[in-house]
Amino acid sequence: MYGVKFKNIHSSFFGLVMLSKNRVLLPEISDEYVDIPGRDGSIYFPGSLKDRPLEIEFSISTKTLSELRLLCRQVAAWLYSKIPEILVFDDEPDVYYMAKVQNQLDLEQVMAMGRFVVQFRCEPLAYSISELQITSFFFGALNNAGTYEALPVITISAEMDRDTETTGAWRADEATINNPTLTIEDKILDYTGTLTEGQSLIIDCAKYQVTKAGVNDMANVSGEFPVLYAGDNDVQLVDTNNSRRHLTITYRERWL
Repeated sequence: MYGVKFKNIHSSFFGLVMLSKNRVLLPEISDEYVDIPGRDGSIYFPGSLKDRPLEIEFSISTKTLSELRLLCRQVAAWLYSKIPEILVFDDEPDVYYMAKVQNQLDLEQVMAMGRFVVQFRCEPLAYSISELQITSFFFGALNNAGTYEALPVITISAEMDRDTETTGAWRADEATINNPTLTIEDKILDYTGTLTEGQSLIIDCAKYQVTKAGVNDMANVSGEFPVLYAGDNDVQLVDTNNSRRHLTITYRERWL
C-alpha cells in the first residue's frame, strides 16, 4: 500500500494508511493581465510559479483510545517542522518535494480509529533524488532530462597538460586560465581574472554566488547566471589563454 516519507520517516512507521491524495498537476502561475480602455485584448505580464499544494488523507487505528491518543501525538511530532522538509511519495520514488504542513490537523474519530487530512505547502517544482555531476575538458551538448530548467553549480579549474609534441614535460602555461567566458545557450557569464593550477572558480546558479578559493568574487563577474534548459544545452567555455580548462557541472533535474 502506498504512503509517503517525510523527514526521512515513512508513514507506515505509524501504521497510517493513505486513503486519498490531491496532486496538483501544475502549480498556479502568478501571471497578470491588464485591461486598457480602448485597447483590444489585455496586456500580459508573465509571472512565476506559485507554491504547490498537496493534500493527503490518512486513516489511523489502534486497539484502545489511550493508544490512539499517544499515536496521534507521535504523528503530530512527525508532521511538525519549522522549515520545509523532504517529502517523497511511494509512487514517485525518483523525485522529492520540499514541503511543510500548513493546516491544523483535525482528527475525525470513531472509537479507536480516525482519519485526518494533511495539507502540505511545497515549492512549485519536484527535485530529482539523484544529483548529477558531469566533468569534462571539452564540453558540448548537455541534456537536462527534467521538464524545467535546472540551476547548476559550475566549477572551473585549470590543470597542466603535457607537451606531447616536444619534451613531454608538463606545460605550466596551460595551467593558467585568463578571463574565462562561460556560455550555456543564451546565457553568457564573464569572469575577469586569472585561475592558476589548483585554483577553482565556483559558480552557484541557485544562490547567485561566485567564489574563488572560498572567497566571494562577485566583483569580477558580469553577465547572466546560466541555467540548464529542459532538453539539450550547448555548453562552451573559452579563455584568452586557450588553456586546458577543467569544467564540472553539478545539478538536480527539476520537474513540473
